[in-house]
Amino acid sequence: MREDKGVSSKPVAPERYIIRQVSSLDELREAFAVIGAQFSPPIPPEDKRLDDLVRRYPQDRSLMLLVQREGRIIGGALGFGSTLRILGPEPSARGKGLGRRLLQTFEVAAMRLGMRTLNLGADEAKGFYLRLGYHGKSSLHKELPAPSRVQDVRLKRLERLIGNLEVGQTVTTDAMGQVPSLFRSEGISASPAQASAPEDSVERCIG
Repeated sequence: MREDKGVSSKPVAPERYIIRQVSSLDELREAFAVIGAQFSPPIPPEDKRLDDLVRRYPQDRSLMLLVQREGRIIGGALGFGSTLRILGPEPSARGKGLGRRLLQTFEVAAMRLGMRTLNLGADEAKGFYLRLGYHGKSSLHKELPAPSRVQDVRLKRLERLIGNLEVGQTVTTDAMGQVPSLFRSEGISASPAQASAPEDSVERCIG
């Protein structure tokens, strides 16, 4: 896995991305192809994992997210049930916090459905997920907050930030070329490990 070479201190022009639900099986296949192309060797379109996503599309579309730039799909976070199957932006969008924002949006979508745990399969960016709260020996997972009055209020704030994912949320890079963390945007501080951790250039997993 390649590591980020650091964030430039010079202000850069903002970039805008849209994160939204996949709206058709054709978009699902395209998003899978874009993400799968980042692996070595690339994941072919006949891979069983795509078949699983297609089969679960009707009931789990809310957990199948893509990201667009200027109308073109450049990555996504695709899952079903309580499992994130594959995640990643294409090379031109790496090292900007977009993978983190995708993962956080996926987590909020899972929380909306009442999930208590998110699972990952085998991954190629373990450090990325460890810094964002995932843990485990044979496979990584993360416990989501248990329902409570405080959590209900927090979830409502997060839902306002991500908006209607069928339409899509627009995220814009800041002066340093970084996509803001969803949880920091909400006004909740990250843990010290998350706050100081650099972003990986390769942000992806597969299970």
